[in-house]
This record gives sequence, structure tokens and C-alpha cells, in this order.
Amino acid sequence: MLVRRAQMVMKAAVDDLAGLAEEGLRIAARLKEPVQVVPKVEPERRYISTKELAKRLSISSVTVHRLRKEGLPDVRIGYRVLFDYERVALWVEERNKERKRSGNRE
Repeated sequence: MLVRRAQMVMKAAVDDLAGLAEEGLRIAARLKEPVQVVPKVEPERRYISTKELAKRLSISSVTVHRLRKEGLPDVRIGYRVLFDYERVALWVEERNKERKRSGNRE
């Protein structure tokens, strides 16, 4: 009984969606310009994990931990260590400038 009811609800939902799709196509056909579908863009998160930072910088998580000891800016939220990618990028850029000035190529 319950399975039959679920099947009926699913069929009604599919029929409703089919009707909406047909209506959308009729409306689009009446438009003079073609309809463009704009993909949904996820907003970039402000803080990212060690794993995500390592992936973005193409380095290992171990290297991220070593760089933290050298001053890589991080944010602690509870026990989690997160990174603001913009601050990290500025830090890396400044660090590279300092290394070039001093001639240190570690």
C-alpha cells in the first residue's frame, strides 16, 4: 500500500515536471532571442583547510605545516587551523621578494 502510494506521488511529480518543461519550451519559443542558461557560481569561501591550501599551492600538507612554523598566516577556530588564501598569497609573494633581495634561494 505504502509503495503504491509512493509510486503515485512520484508519477505525479514527474508529470508536473514534464508539464513545467513543456511550458518553459513554449515560452522560450516565443522569445526573439535564445535563452542562455547561466551556471550557478559558488561563492569562494574566505577560509580554507590545510588540505585545500596544499592543493591550491601544489605542495604537500607537510610543507604547509613547515611553512606555518616559518610564519605562514593562519586562523585557529577551535582546534581547526584554517587559512585565508588572499593573506597566504600575499605572504608567499612578500617572502619570495625578500629571498630575491637577500639572494637566499632555499
